[in-house]
Amino acid sequence: MRDQGEHIGLATVYRHLQALASAGSADTIRGPQGEMLYRSCSPAIHHHHLRCSVCGRVIEVEAPQVEEWVAEIAAKNSFTLTSHTVDIEGICNLCREKTDAS
Repeated sequence: MRDQGEHIGLATVYRHLQALASAGSADTIRGPQGEMLYRSCSPAIHHHHLRCSVCGRVIEVEAPQVEEWVAEIAAKNSFTLTSHTVDIEGICNLCREKTDAS
């Protein structure tokens, strides 16, 4: 936007990010220092995320086994399930290859 001569404040950017998150087009997570991070997220299908702790790359994955497990745990504990999120953090193959090459 700035390249096109538009002036935009940081508050406007965060307000729009929050609107995207509320609409399901973005997802929020807490960063290592407690900061709010936003990521593009496909709202069409329920999914989970693999996130690289080195480069921040995120891969969306479907996991029917997780859905079954979550429903089972909720039912076992007489818990009415309304939502759940699973983020798996690790090191992606690109970052691992860079580390191995060093």
